[in-house]
Amino acid sequence: MRYMIDLIEAAGGIFDVSVDALAQIYDPFNDPPWIGVATITKNDIKIAIKYGNLEQRPRTEFTPLTKDFHVARIAYLVAHPDPTPITIIKRRDGDFELDDGFHRLAAAIYRGDETIKAAFEGTKKQLADWLLPR
Repeated sequence: MRYMIDLIEAAGGIFDVSVDALAQIYDPFNDPPWIGVATITKNDIKIAIKYGNLEQRPRTEFTPLTKDFHVARIAYLVAHPDPTPITIIKRRDGDFELDDGFHRLAAAIYRGDETIKAAFEGTKKQLADWLLPR
């Protein structure tokens, strides 16, 4: 597994972050972040793409939060990458966490992308430190 952190600072706190490094912290395929959702596999995504089970709409407060929804949403994003940066926020305890973008991250992992755009509430050094292997 590649631990290299490839960060290129862009305007407005947006960084290109190594998908491999981020997947060491948040891997939706091995530790789903969605409450009550069983594990989602890459094969689930492959089948959804094959049969055109794609969910274009992002999750809202009215979306039924089922495994089928999450699989279809990830499958859609695999086929139609969304350039919107994922969001990493600073918690009250000073650590950081992924707040928005789990479907986009899962799609990037599935596709084998090297980097993903991330809006980060901190400095480039804080991001690099947070991404170090634990």
